[in-house]
Amino acid sequence: MRIKTFLGHYDIRFYLSPGAYVDVGAGSLACIQNIKLVPSGEVGKLGEIGRFCEMHASAFIQMRGEHANDQPVNISFTGMPILDGVFENQGLEVLTPFSIGSGVVLSAYAQVLSGRTVGDGVVLGASAVLTRDAEALGVYAGVPARKLRSRRPFARWWDFDIAYLMANKERLQEIAADDARPHVYRQLRPRFVLRNEGNSITIQGFLDGDAVRPIDQAPPAVHSYIAQAFGATSSYWLADCWALA
Repeated sequence: MRIKTFLGHYDIRFYLSPGAYVDVGAGSLACIQNIKLVPSGEVGKLGEIGRFCEMHASAFIQMRGEHANDQPVNISFTGMPILDGVFENQGLEVLTPFSIGSGVVLSAYAQVLSGRTVGDGVVLGASAVLTRDAEALGVYAGVPARKLRSRRPFARWWDFDIAYLMANKERLQEIAADDARPHVYRQLRPRFVLRNEGNSITIQGFLDGDAVRPIDQAPPAVHSYIAQAFGATSSYWLADCWALA
């Protein structure tokens, strides 16, 4: 809860394992728990989730490769422990990174199969199984999921400046519906880098291009904010600690 409170509104690179990560946008950190079947030993980018997505606890994004049904052997021998691991990848397709846009909703028991691209503003209905890419602003349902209709266009509210979004939270529906209004949009900021350590989550630093810099190399205002956020007590919350750098 502490991490979501103090860092949930920042863009994050989250390492699910020592070598495999997902890039997660502001407001979507909780969606990390919806990523399932991550292969052990995987290295590199598993996928990306945009800003302000919402996923029911029972929904999931499948990472493990699908069964290669065009091959003679399409199982991985998990039911025979002595062979489990020996033929680990015999029956599975190669893992392909996924891409989830911003403002996406995955309803209860919805599934996104591995390697799929989901556009901004997509709504995936309850128990739907997405086997193909989903177009932006589409509403999908069924097994396999099919497009029912398109949502009407609106402002890219997920890209609003956090302070602007909060200041207008009581009328967010109204202002988001007006894409002609001169909205205040966010500035690009470095991603913070977090790592899953089993029973805890630690901060590794921040991204400087492709390099991960330790947090003590961040500007003083950023370093201080992170230090108090991960400390025993937290005294303040900032919409954009990088703005003070």
